Amino acid sequence: MRRPEADTAARKAGEEAEAAPAPAYNNIARLACDRDGRIWLFARSREGTFHTPLGTVWVDYAAYYEGDRWTGPTILPHSDNLLYNSPAVAAHPDGGFLVAHSSDHRQSRHIVRGGGGVGGPPAGDPYDNDIFVSRLELAARPATLQLVAAASPPAAHASPSPATLEERTAVARARAHRISYGGRPLQLLRGEFHRHTEVSGDGGNDGPLEDMWRYAIDVAAMDWLGNGDHDNGNGREYPWWLIQKTTDAFRLPGRFDPPFTYERSVPYPEGHRNVVFAQRGVRTLPRLPKTQPEPVVSAPDTQMLYAYLRHFQGVCASHTSATDMGTDWRDNAPDVEPMVEIYQGARQNYERPGAPRAPTANDAIGGWRPLGFVNLALQKGYVFSFQSSSDHGSTHISYAMVYAEDTSRDALLRAMRARHTYGATDNIIADFRCRAGGRDYMLGDDFTAAEPPTLRLKLAGTAPFARVTLVKDNVEIHSLAPNQAEVEVTWTDPSPTPGRKSYYYFRGEQSDGELVWVSPMWITYQPAR
Repeated sequence: MRRPEADTAARKAGEEAEAAPAPAYNNIARLACDRDGRIWLFARSREGTFHTPLGTVWVDYAAYYEGDRWTGPTILPHSDNLLYNSPAVAAHPDGGFLVAHSSDHRQSRHIVRGGGGVGGPPAGDPYDNDIFVSRLELAARPATLQLVAAASPPAAHASPSPATLEERTAVARARAHRISYGGRPLQLLRGEFHRHTEVSGDGGNDGPLEDMWRYAIDVAAMDWLGNGDHDNGNGREYPWWLIQKTTDAFRLPGRFDPPFTYERSVPYPEGHRNVVFAQRGVRTLPRLPKTQPEPVVSAPDTQMLYAYLRHFQGVCASHTSATDMGTDWRDNAPDVEPMVEIYQGARQNYERPGAPRAPTANDAIGGWRPLGFVNLALQKGYVFSFQSSSDHGSTHISYAMVYAEDTSRDALLRAMRARHTYGATDNIIADFRCRAGGRDYMLGDDFTAAEPPTLRLKLAGTAPFARVTLVKDNVEIHSLAPNQAEVEVTWTDPSPTPGRKSYYYFRGEQSDGELVWVSPMWITYQPAR
């Protein structure tokens, strides 16, 4: 829909100071027919990108087809709300329509900056959703409809693109993949838990909540996905309830089993973290005052988060750790923070300086905080596995891969606590093992070996691997250029230090630029006396 454009030349100085060229966005459209046979089009629409604490402003518009053209659109007052807020439309027996619609009055709570941080402006809370009923009617009888041929006919033999078919093959391979661990089979679950929607105050270009679930199930064919909206709507009850409800509504046991999640944002040096629960009903956690970068002391708010997670059996992961959203790693709790978001599709790779897709001071997205690189946390002795998630906008390049006993939420959380996860930018399969003391260990495990550890890695990529690199204790100690999609690596540490715990992980770089971060194993070499 296009509305008449304002005469920008007639504006006086200072008028509409925030107005900037921006296209109209239309979504969730529907057709309806009134008593007289007139065809109406209803759609949610927004112009510009100004924000409220709950996101951008969408309103209802209506247009009707008269003769051989559309008339309108006409705005429906008191319909400012989320995009995911369609009106109910019913033909009136006397002509026209009755339309039931709602408003949370976000248009009157206009703010200039984007939201999404720690809470929101307290003015105007709580947001009230009021229900309105409007009647649309036209006095004149409708003109005879005239059909107009489409500008181009639909494709007679439409089929999926080659890229789509390749992705489907990779997804099927990942879903069929099984490993044996501790005498039981584990399967690979593909997902992520940092997926924003319009509910976030900074999510103006993210889609509605329903589309997030459709993306996960129908487009990316994921096995699970977690919502990443800030405090599920800045801690307000209605969006929290809506996200909780849809997390269950879109659940397909055995096929798609999403956990209950949200992003909890605290600026550097404490850091943003994404929170995961297996059970429904846990409310989001308010904040304590933030600590300053200096001196480096434990943050009371982070310690409160850890206690909250222990109480409700949840886990969390820090994200974009080397940015203004990150942390200097002043706090850690391996029992409830077993993972880290090493890569984010909306931004960059926070593994270590100089790594593929890693930021520098000149090109960092979201601020430059080099004390937040993950290698520094590993050097401090922190023990966590890797995962990758999207944040805003990004699709198909962030995967949190989890080895779990089954597809259930409980199994997913158990696997996360065990650190049996890794991160990738494509549907790449990784199996990382080491045998010690008569048993096999896998990525994420922490154990003791009496012999110099022999590491075994298997990769199945979506393109040939140009480079595979082994990192031990922050040193790239071994690399190879296999130039094939399926890779097997066996490597024995030639110089382990007795009594020392070392970490080992692999990074794979495909020829098409896609990456996989195979999570560490922590091995204490303790030779027999």
